[in-house]
Amino acid sequence: NPGTNTDPGTGTDPGTSTDPGTGEEKTEDPPYVTGVKTIGGKVYQLKADGTAIVRGFVQTDSSIRIPKQVVYKGFRYNVTEISDKAFKKQTRATYLLLSSNVEKIGKKAFVKCSRLKDIRINNADKLKTIGAKAFKGIKDGAEFVISGSNSAYKELVKKIKSAGVSEAYFSRSTT
Repeated sequence: NPGTNTDPGTGTDPGTSTDPGTGEEKTEDPPYVTGVKTIGGKVYQLKADGTAIVRGFVQTDSSIRIPKQVVYKGFRYNVTEISDKAFKKQTRATYLLLSSNVEKIGKKAFVKCSRLKDIRINNADKLKTIGAKAFKGIKDGAEFVISGSNSAYKELVKKIKSAGVSEAYFSRSTT
């Protein structure tokens, strides 16, 4: 559970409490912090359900690494989405790593990232949506290495091609 945290003072899960009437332990979701926050050079929309959406970046780098989770004020958020235009024209980027929690890439998320040539996607089975023109304008001959089941890999390659990739190499990783 992305919201499970242990209180360092008591060693207990702050999402667990005891019902005063019955004495039974009950589990509640922790009170997630919500809103737009900058964490590790990226801008995230933190949601009450314990998920986070990558909205953009504040520092340019040659690598874009979308983590599996981010931590803010002690709470863990699964990074499940990259918003529309999040990395538009990020021309310094040559490498992209998407963690296994990403389910959706928004429209034009990486449009005109003209030097982007090495893309690693972990878990094709989970990535269900790739928005229009998400990869339009990346470097011709870019290499996509995709892990996941064979059927999910094939489906994802179709989605990537329809998202603006004209020339690219695709391979399936078994790790």
